[in-house]
Amino acid sequence: EPHLYQAQLTISTRSVQFSNKIAQDFGVRDVRAVIEPGRWEWHLNGRRIFPKGSNYVSDFYLNRVIPEGLRRDLDLARNANLDLLRVHAHIAPPDFYHLCDELGVMVMCDFPLIWTYAFNLPPDDDIAFRASVQAQVEDMVRLLGSHPGVVLWSMHNEPPWTPDGSFLGGDVHRAEVNRPMDEASAARARELDSTRPVIAASGEYDQHLYHGWYTGSWPDNRNLRPAFPTEFGVQALPNLDSPFWATANTNWPIDSDDPSWAHAGYQAVFWAGPGVGAPSQFISLADYVAASQAYQAFFIRYVIDQWRRKKFDPVGGYIHFLFTDGWPAITWAVLDYYRLPKAGYQALAESSRPVHLSLDVEPGFTVEGGFRLVYPVGATLAVALYLVNDDYRLE
Repeated sequence: EPHLYQAQLTISTRSVQFSNKIAQDFGVRDVRAVIEPGRWEWHLNGRRIFPKGSNYVSDFYLNRVIPEGLRRDLDLARNANLDLLRVHAHIAPPDFYHLCDELGVMVMCDFPLIWTYAFNLPPDDDIAFRASVQAQVEDMVRLLGSHPGVVLWSMHNEPPWTPDGSFLGGDVHRAEVNRPMDEASAARARELDSTRPVIAASGEYDQHLYHGWYTGSWPDNRNLRPAFPTEFGVQALPNLDSPFWATANTNWPIDSDDPSWAHAGYQAVFWAGPGVGAPSQFISLADYVAASQAYQAFFIRYVIDQWRRKKFDPVGGYIHFLFTDGWPAITWAVLDYYRLPKAGYQALAESSRPVHLSLDVEPGFTVEGGFRLVYPVGATLAVALYLVNDDYRLE
């Protein structure tokens, strides 16, 4: 429960009794994280916690964002039992951080860098680029540092030098492009703010895991032991009644490479496998929508169950990808651009309840039809039962 206070500064002179007054809300809390390879422990006010969150983008055109829309999104996040939002690779409008303070929502604050920058720049240009980054890091910390909701600074999302940025290519990965810059940014953030954990990059000590979308299949997640997964998810189509479909071709059957779908973010190669399949495999758009949302909801439930049954052994929390669409799109979001919930939203909410009961099905099955488990005749079904409690008031 957040408790906020207000600091007031009045500026006056001998000749003028009152000149100006500045007021700023603040909160008092202690946040700490133990961050090491294979280990990530969150502590809030001396108590170890297990944050549950999602990645967040309000709108790709930030001038469209209004406080009422931000409050709606934050209410939707709280109703989904989330207590942390990662503002993904950008700085949100100031009202967002004020509302998070009021509502008790923690924020993983990304500096607005993603993937590769300044590769093989001329020396003078490289120096100028790094100086600009450093100046903006200072601006970010000074702008947002008084917000108690901010619990983590992250300097760069998936730079090529991290394990989760290695997909960007061998040359930039081997050369560890941007690593000195990111580590200098992290050092500067720590100088300016010693009260919060700082990481040089997301994708180094936290994990981006897409088994069941970019790689492998959904059962692979059972054998993973991440310290702090901050991205995992699969794409799903918006609801059939969403205004999104006014922006995309709906004349069935759709080509996998339809330009309007590609522009919306549809990743045809991954829908074909390990996703639910190509459009040509379905008799109608309605069937395709239903199948994609069923898979997304199943995936979210299954993967979050894996992270929660491994709570503190070694999983320290999770941040799902993605909460909201930033434009009319086909993405991993559980809320489309118009904030209409897909089936994955309810799955995220149910899987993230403070007290959660889950089943872990032991191997011995084959997978048919995407996520139907089939056991041979005479086989034994082995199931482990897990009850997890994240509400300290119930301990």
